[in-house]
Amino acid sequence: MAFRNQGAFNNPGSRQMAAGNDLRASNAIVDLRGNVLAYAQTGGMIAPTRFEILPGTKLYRFGNMSHGVRRVALGAWWLERAAFEKLANFAQVHECSIGLALRSLCLVPPEWSEVTVLIRARANAQLLAWRGLANSVVTKAADGGPAVRMAQQNHVADRRIHQLFIPGNAPGFLSIEQDFPLDRAASQQGLLYLLKSVASAFSVDAALYRFVLSSTIRPCDEMPPHLADQLISGTTDFPSHPPSSANSAPCGSAQRTIQQSSGNSIGP
Repeated sequence: MAFRNQGAFNNPGSRQMAAGNDLRASNAIVDLRGNVLAYAQTGGMIAPTRFEILPGTKLYRFGNMSHGVRRVALGAWWLERAAFEKLANFAQVHECSIGLALRSLCLVPPEWSEVTVLIRARANAQLLAWRGLANSVVTKAADGGPAVRMAQQNHVADRRIHQLFIPGNAPGFLSIEQDFPLDRAASQQGLLYLLKSVASAFSVDAALYRFVLSSTIRPCDEMPPHLADQLISGTTDFPSHPPSSANSAPCGSAQRTIQQSSGNSIGP
């Protein structure tokens, strides 16, 4: 069975990146002679396992609208339909935005992504991916304050989300079916380093976390339930503008194949 990204997947570095290792030489831990001793690790997934993506599979990805939809769609981090359904359900139950649900369950701090666009794509070829549950995150705060800490909550069933890391994602591997602009503020409303205080020691009390959520997050009409259902099913186009913002950029409604783009996008 031929996989379009077999070579990239076979590279040992692909699994390391899926596990949250920063392989950039500039950030490596080295000895006095400059030899690499280890790479910094934060986030990523726990125990990445091999996963096959079949042609026609629906995949979902969040990213920065400022990078352009096509560039975001060339990123490595994606969600399966079942995982996206779980996000949508979490957002509805807790009356929060889909962006905040992503941050809470997939552990994506604002320092890593603005979460201003959501993409639904279709696999055009057989692909290989690494699949696993989110790992805890510790990263520098954008404002220079204390480190941002987000604890994995895989011990809580309704917060256990499997993510996909597709090495070597390239133009033509996926086709964008829909893109939907998201409100940047809504993805952070109520988060505001909620997990700095609740999960500072990488432990989360489920009851306390639910209380904090219900006490700090106000209802958001960014993506109403019926629209989330339509996105999951793929049976209808998105509206030309998100319901909560008349000034957001319109989103595409026609299917299109990803064209050549340079650089990597930021996203889950």
